[in-house]
Amino acid sequence: MSGFEGVTASSRARIKEGKVEEVKRILDKYDFPCRLYCKIYDGCITIFGEDFPYFWPKDGDPDDFDYFEKFLEELSPLLSENWIIHTIGHDGCEFPLTAIEIEVTPDGVNLRGSLGSSGYQTLF
Repeated sequence: MSGFEGVTASSRARIKEGKVEEVKRILDKYDFPCRLYCKIYDGCITIFGEDFPYFWPKDGDPDDFDYFEKFLEELSPLLSENWIIHTIGHDGCEFPLTAIEIEVTPDGVNLRGSLGSSGYQTLF
């Protein structure tokens, strides 16, 4: 991902009753890039920032992008509603832009769309 610049935003997804502390424990296990934030507000989780959404376990390799999906899969059964994550960015200000929408449901994680030749698989 050399030179990739992205922006990420998400909906606020409600966390299941009694599961906020478990979600906090999961968040505490991961490191996030300095300009990306994953927060809990009023029992809802959100992610936002000036980077592509990727993180890694505190004892893991920051260059292994498979952790992002594992992180989302770990969170999905703790959500009571769908969580929609949008990211758009570019590599070196060149065409095409890359955009994805990820839907995290209580049943799993779905890539709902991508734009650009880089695509989801290349970026993770």
